[in-house]
Amino acid sequence: DSRLILTSLLDRKYDNILCFTYGKPGCQEVETARKVAYIAGVRWVHTDITDDFISQHNDIDAINSFFSFLSNGRSTVYLCDYFAMLFLKQSKHLHSNAIFIPGHSGDFLGGSQYVKNIPVDLDINSAMNFYSKNKAVMNREKGFVIDDFLIFDQLTFRNLYNIELLGYSVYEDIDLYERISKVVLNSSRVFEYFGYNVLFPFFNIGLVDYCKTMPIAYKVGKVLYNELLEDFFRKYKLAFSKEMQPSVLDYRIQNLKNRIKKLLPVNMQNRIVDKNDFLNYRGMVSPLLLQFSLNNRQILMQGSSYNEIMTQYLVDILFCNPNNSSINLPCR
Repeated sequence: DSRLILTSLLDRKYDNILCFTYGKPGCQEVETARKVAYIAGVRWVHTDITDDFISQHNDIDAINSFFSFLSNGRSTVYLCDYFAMLFLKQSKHLHSNAIFIPGHSGDFLGGSQYVKNIPVDLDINSAMNFYSKNKAVMNREKGFVIDDFLIFDQLTFRNLYNIELLGYSVYEDIDLYERISKVVLNSSRVFEYFGYNVLFPFFNIGLVDYCKTMPIAYKVGKVLYNELLEDFFRKYKLAFSKEMQPSVLDYRIQNLKNRIKKLLPVNMQNRIVDKNDFLNYRGMVSPLLLQFSLNNRQILMQGSSYNEIMTQYLVDILFCNPNNSSINLPCR
């Protein structure tokens, strides 16, 4: 997605472009980004968030301020974005009026979720129930909210387009409201926190509306979106033949692995998490773990990801701490 944005900027003759990627040296994302930037001839910064860097920027008051700014009571906060921005600011690469353009969420519009978790034959009557059963965070209150969204969507489509609703499109709307806006797009407020503007070109209203009614055959496996990417990338020699492009079978195998992981002992699950910790989340959560220790709080990691620790910290230290006046949310 971000590479498509880069090629679009190059197409429009923008020349003051800075790209950045965070992750440990040698990981696939970093090496691919390095190659893309070199071929495209644009500046690129590798934000390697090491333990030493974290130890120099582990001011818990500053971290709490960041959590308070980004938390919307609906999703967790991602520390990788916070430390990456600190790295960029310290590197002196950023101009004071820089505008950030993240790649959220071209693959979503293109249909990546159909391979992952949406049945292609989903009908309008089962869309809400299917979403509720497949999203662990769902509860009764959110169920009412989703019901309102469905009513709104139904009236909007029937009034404006005079067509019957598409079940898969309704599910997309729910996912857009509940996950993309509250989690993915909200995470990009990190740029606002550091005083910069941010744009989301993939959420142009015309593009979103077009993708809502795109025939399902073009969305499964991101058929149309991938062809678009290849067309743009070939022009700048950025279409790499051996890139990983997960197929339906790849996703099914990964889903099977994920189910098997949940059956493993917690200590084995944690070792798997550490093995795949390409961003050094283990180091990033160390200031949070220290606060839990200082406050005599217990925190448990159940082998899913270090996001668990950040979520527990957000709820326990910020939301449920009577001494913290920066957030005024009920703790239940």
